[in-house]
Amino acid sequence: MIKAVTAYTYEIDDIKKAVGEVTSQLHEKMVPGKNMLGLVSCSLDYSESGVLEALAAALPFPVIGATTISQSVNAASGMLMLTLMVLYSDDCTFSVGVTDPLPETGDMSEVISESYKRVKAGVNEREKLILAFVPLLFNHSGDEYVNALSRLSDRVPVFGTVCSDDTRDYTNCHTFFGKERYRDRMIYALVYGNCEPEFETVSVSFEAKLPFLGEITSSTGNVLHSINDMSLPVYFESVGLAAGGKIMGGINAVPFLINFSGDDDKKQVARALFSILPDGSCVCGGEMPVGCGITLGISDKSEVTSTANTMLDQIIEKYPGRPVLIYSCMGRRLSLGGDALLELNYAVKKIPSSNVFMMAYAGGEICPTSYKDGTATNRFHNFTIVACAL
Repeated sequence: MIKAVTAYTYEIDDIKKAVGEVTSQLHEKMVPGKNMLGLVSCSLDYSESGVLEALAAALPFPVIGATTISQSVNAASGMLMLTLMVLYSDDCTFSVGVTDPLPETGDMSEVISESYKRVKAGVNEREKLILAFVPLLFNHSGDEYVNALSRLSDRVPVFGTVCSDDTRDYTNCHTFFGKERYRDRMIYALVYGNCEPEFETVSVSFEAKLPFLGEITSSTGNVLHSINDMSLPVYFESVGLAAGGKIMGGINAVPFLINFSGDDDKKQVARALFSILPDGSCVCGGEMPVGCGITLGISDKSEVTSTANTMLDQIIEKYPGRPVLIYSCMGRRLSLGGDALLELNYAVKKIPSSNVFMMAYAGGEICPTSYKDGTATNRFHNFTIVACAL
């Protein structure tokens, strides 16, 4: 069984004070287990100031994680803040993997495979969970990481986040392992032993789904070319989201909802529209396979509020007393406008102290849509809030 504690600091200039605040909170709350792992969320500022590196050096267990634009734990939320969730157990073990630098273009599966083989060398036991912290690389879809880990592990559940930041070109997106930070490496942990994770995903409520149904008829990876054999400008015009061949502004806040062909769970997966190419094709936040059913949704402040509360109510009702790790899409945060901490503060107010939690914003969310008999349907998400009860 896995137990957890969290700690946080807003201090960034005084390294000794910041490390002291975090370690003192841990000492107050934790009865250490034989095996321990730290999960960290913070902006790049905490690495550049030296706080994260000093904290990692002060702790007697590995610390892994990713940058985020804001986060919360049971007691607090913030933007310029460092949060740490420490997992500890006597009957679970944690093995950390770091890939070599991932290629800017082309197939990354071999690099991920070589790393996974190194971590698994000499281990015959099947892991129960993979926690993944993924770099933001513009020429790769998040599905590539998920699919590679799922294939290598024979569909062990994969849960995690793509790093995010608050810059226009995402130059401050990094993954972390101890004192090191990376722009182009995935960090992950294999969890073995007495661990039975459970998962929740919420993207768009039924009420926020628009009454337009279609099928993806042409795509290349995460680039969508046509729906119902119509070019995207023509299709969007048919549903009132384009006029005169020009797609309306604000379409980025309209999630695509797709049904993967052959999925047993029938759970829709949300995709963000990142940009529109000169030929009218759309670059999306994840794979858009031909043959998938597709519809549209709405993601505004009221919808984010509603779905956040749905998720939090599910956590409270279904997983009392269990540690919970939560990631929400930064697209959801942008929908909140000036209330940037609203979703995080709901978690602080609603989740009881008996559920130790850490929540952070993600550049993409990784979570199974179903998990049964040790086999997961692992998916990459946008516009979604996901949770893992440990």
